[in-house]
Amino acid sequence: MINQIYAIKDRGFHSPLSGKDLENVTDGINHFKSNDAKEGWFISLKNKGEKALSPPVVMFGVVYFTTFTPSREGNTEGVARLYALN
Repeated sequence: MINQIYAIKDRGFHSPLSGKDLENVTDGINHFKSNDAKEGWFISLKNKGEKALSPPVVMFGVVYFTTFTPSREGNTEGVARLYALN
């Protein structure tokens, strides 16, 4: 799984997880309680070439991470994004 951000619940399991163990929340979460059976979630970065720039930071229950998408036209500029997930 490439170009994704993951959140994994630490339940002390020692077996590997797969994508089916995680909830895809790329387009949002409608009912978070329905995710209790899942071992975590992931968000796919949808923009072509978008990459996370640094490790996520958690403050007051919100996780923040930054990404950068290079310009498709060969310019030196691209698009920087800051995500905040509650």
